[in-house]
Amino acid sequence: MPRLVVRPTTPEAVRVRWQRYVNVLARHEANHVRRAFENRGSVLAALRASSCADATRDGQAAIRRLGQHDRDYDRTTRHGFTEGAHFP
Repeated sequence: MPRLVVRPTTPEAVRVRWQRYVNVLARHEANHVRRAFENRGSVLAALRASSCADATRDGQAAIRRLGQHDRDYDRTTRHGFTEGAHFP
C-alpha cells in the first residue's frame, strides 16, 4: 500500500484526503483477496477432475482463470478509480 510521508507542513486536508484514498484502496485490494478466496474451490475442482499426468497443467489453468478475474476487475474499476481510489 502506498504511504504518505507526513511532514509538519503537510496540510490537514491532504492528510484527510489521503486517508480516504488509502481506505478505499484497501477495500479494493481486499476485494481481490475475497474473490480469490471465494473461488479457491475452482482450483481444487480442476485438480480433482484431472488425471495425475495433467494435474499441474489443469491446476495452473484454473489459477490463470482466477488471475483473469483480477485483471477484469481492475479493468472494470480502472484499478479502483471508479470505486473512489484516486488521489488527489
